[in-house]
Amino acid sequence: MEKTMDRISNPLVINHIQAEQCSFSQVSNQHDEYLSAYPWLQHYEEGVPVQLEFPNRPLTWLLDKTANHHPNQAAFIYYGTRITYAQFSNLANRFAIGLQRLGVRKGDRVAIALPNIPQFPIAFYGALRAGAVVVPTNPLYTEREMQHQLADSGAKVIVMLDTFYSTVRKIRGQTALEHVVVTNPADFLSSSLRLLYPLQQRWSKDAQLGLTNHDFAQDPTLHNMQPMLVSRTKGGIELFNLPVPTRSEDLAVLQYTGGTTGLSKGAMLTHRNLLANAIQTRNWFPGIQQGVETTMCVIPFFHAYGLTAVMNVSILGAATMILVPRFKAKDTLHLIHRYHPTLFPGVPTLYVAIMRELLQYPPANGRENLMQPSTPPDMGNANRTRLRISSGFALGRHSYSLQSIKWCMSGSAPLPAKVQEDFEALIHGKVVEGYGLSEASPVTHCNVLNGQRRNGSIGLPLPGVEAAIMNSQTGDLLPVGEIGEIVVKGPNIMQGYWNRPEETEAIFTNGWMRTGDIGRMDADGYFYVIDRAKDMIIASGFNVYPREVEEVLFEHHAVLEAAVTGIVDSYRGETVAAFVVLRPGIEASEQTKQDVIAFCKEKLTAYKVPKILQFRDSLPKSTVGKVLRRELRGGPIL
Repeated sequence: MEKTMDRISNPLVINHIQAEQCSFSQVSNQHDEYLSAYPWLQHYEEGVPVQLEFPNRPLTWLLDKTANHHPNQAAFIYYGTRITYAQFSNLANRFAIGLQRLGVRKGDRVAIALPNIPQFPIAFYGALRAGAVVVPTNPLYTEREMQHQLADSGAKVIVMLDTFYSTVRKIRGQTALEHVVVTNPADFLSSSLRLLYPLQQRWSKDAQLGLTNHDFAQDPTLHNMQPMLVSRTKGGIELFNLPVPTRSEDLAVLQYTGGTTGLSKGAMLTHRNLLANAIQTRNWFPGIQQGVETTMCVIPFFHAYGLTAVMNVSILGAATMILVPRFKAKDTLHLIHRYHPTLFPGVPTLYVAIMRELLQYPPANGRENLMQPSTPPDMGNANRTRLRISSGFALGRHSYSLQSIKWCMSGSAPLPAKVQEDFEALIHGKVVEGYGLSEASPVTHCNVLNGQRRNGSIGLPLPGVEAAIMNSQTGDLLPVGEIGEIVVKGPNIMQGYWNRPEETEAIFTNGWMRTGDIGRMDADGYFYVIDRAKDMIIASGFNVYPREVEEVLFEHHAVLEAAVTGIVDSYRGETVAAFVVLRPGIEASEQTKQDVIAFCKEKLTAYKVPKILQFRDSLPKSTVGKVLRRELRGGPIL
């Protein structure tokens, strides 16, 4: 099998024969120069490779390989329904045939607007096997958002929930859509659960009634997905006519960015980009056992983080995926109790929500709820009260333990040290902060599981990833410790933005991709995100980074969630505003507010202390759990 090698090239490390021909002084000097350029390598934990080989294969090779070696391993568990990897692969083949019959050819775009139900990975790998380019799309998008992505990508087909078809029907004339394939969350449930647990009604209060046979009869371009998944054999053999062979450098996915500064852009990710990042992420966790792990799949697959770090990494490791169409803390706890997942990729707000749910219930042993402060909170004392946490809780008639979870990779948003500490105590496993962006497939950095973790750090670059700090104005790389823009390069970096050459040119400088994040690197190669450039607050000429203020707020015993943003101020230009969700049982009083502000004054320079502090029942979040600062900035200040 042909392979390609992506290395941070140093002949001394790679080729020992050549090293033997060098004098000791030459070897020593080269080694010192190498570690000076890539200091993070010496801090990789045991078992993490310095370099990786990436097969010169399309992304579909992941499923081919796992279905061949672990055919009877459960690929998905979906509310009691189990689908093996062999079944998954066959269903993807059938869907590929179905798409070909609809006229899909190599390079055509197929949008997938589905939650985490079996139909998403089936449609994803089926579309890739048909040679198509997948456009993952949020099923809850508004008409405007959906129209933009469908029109911008030129999608020929969309696979979506039947209950949201009305959204596409209204904007279809403004797109290039030729066919709409609909499905239902209940299609892979047992017959009894279809009656007892109508997911299509629970998905959203805005969902419409499902389509009827009359609707399909009236529109020949409207198709039900289920008949496309039925086996069609010739002489007992299923036939699958491959399109022109897909190459690793071919486009696989148009991953649209969040569009926080305007309309979203499609990051062009090749098969090689996505395969490389799945392999990079999988190898960062050497303790993962092939064909043994179970992954809690809460992060949506239509998000870059969910696509790679949850779905593709699970397939690469032949792990069983517990599919969660929509996150609800109590439902997730039931699933953890029933299926004992070992891997739980998530985001900070997700872990906070689970801890918040457990606050409402007593521990299974009948003692005091150890999620509560170990001493009654003294609202006149700003000192932090440490939480003592139990690993078992009684919810209803059942006892719940989270100790099957070995590790959690937290991404998409900064991980407060307090959240990390409390959730680790709860699961008795490890929670590590990772970092990435859609344009990087998406993971570029992560903290080590068993080595030295540094509070506030996003960790070390993954194998094959190079990272540096750049002066945004000059394009020069900055020395250790200096603050600038984090830039990256590697086999996982996108090819550019779809149909946006000017924006593509702007994001690349001297071969480096600019992340838009302000940060620094320490002498050991650990990177720190100080904040997003666009989120930085400039108050009276001083730079204030929201993450720093949020970390302090999370240290206060009364604070469960916190978000900080800048609010326009006629005198200071911007002023620091904090939005806080209090722990259950804490009164949202003026006294509490003054205590929190006093605590901040002890920890922060005066210009960083929030001038506005508002208590909220909840914070606005995206579907992935990222706090939406723009909504806080634009909302009313009470």
